[in-house]
Amino acid sequence: MKILTKLKHIALSNALLLGAATTASCDKVPLGPTAQITFIVKDDFGKPVANADVTMSTFHHWEPGGEWGKDVRKKYRTKTDDTGRAVLSGESATGRFTYGAFADSGYYYNGRLEYNFKEKKLGRWEPWNPTVEIIYKPILKPIPMYHGGRRFVVPVRGEKIGFDLVKNDWVVPHGKGELSDFVFKLDEIIPFESVHKPFDYRLKITFPNKGDGIQSWFGPVISAGEMPMPRYAPTDGYINRLEQKFWSDKKNWYKQREDQNYFFRIRTKMDANGKIVSAMYGKIQGNIDCDVINSKTGILFFEYHLNPVALDVNMEFDKKKNLLPEPR
Repeated sequence: MKILTKLKHIALSNALLLGAATTASCDKVPLGPTAQITFIVKDDFGKPVANADVTMSTFHHWEPGGEWGKDVRKKYRTKTDDTGRAVLSGESATGRFTYGAFADSGYYYNGRLEYNFKEKKLGRWEPWNPTVEIIYKPILKPIPMYHGGRRFVVPVRGEKIGFDLVKNDWVVPHGKGELSDFVFKLDEIIPFESVHKPFDYRLKITFPNKGDGIQSWFGPVISAGEMPMPRYAPTDGYINRLEQKFWSDKKNWYKQREDQNYFFRIRTKMDANGKIVSAMYGKIQGNIDCDVINSKTGILFFEYHLNPVALDVNMEFDKKKNLLPEPR
């Protein structure tokens, strides 16, 4: 037993020494083919952002330590010129780079973006020197908003139920809401019995007022920073009905788009000529999802921001001024 313990100790010591040696010398060891990217940094009005730090990084090596160790990345950095242009080059074993731009405190953090090269050729990653645009949004006019949503158990399946976005709750008698902004109806086509059997549910979303509605906006939001969606909601293009399907045919499950987001308009009022004289605009970052497995009636998941000022399409939320208690 003592011999076995001693052997384990020697093996562990050697592994740690090897890891330390690798860490110490890996900066001098070529990672792989060289990549080059030209970055163009501009704000969401098309104006170039000068003197911004542009960084890109790639996997370098694994470093032992703790329970699992950690990945160490090789980083490359430069600044943009007066036209918002910056060129970075560096080696990579994987051809996968994360990148971003960072300026002063007057801009929103723009997240961890990613670029993947397609192939190696003659010691270079191809395509060589692609142009990548980074939209870096300045902080202009953040405002208080109703930031609500997250998780709601459907009170009754198969019936239309109103949801009040100002109250962040179902309307009475199912909650404390007063006005129906969204009207949800979850229908059961094939009931869920087992993950090994087919099921089919349909979620219908409608709106009570003429001019109310919803529309899609596609773009990643999870890793795209503090304000991934456009700062202004559109004033047209809204539809008054949306249907989501949640299903399985035993072999396949429904799969929602990861870049699905929405703008919406509610509490719309029109004059005699059909002109909108009052309305509230908002956005839903991410999709509207439904769990039909862990509840008899279903559980809805969505998160929204609602501008309280009539006809104001500004979607720039002041995180310190939520008009609701923090989302559940």
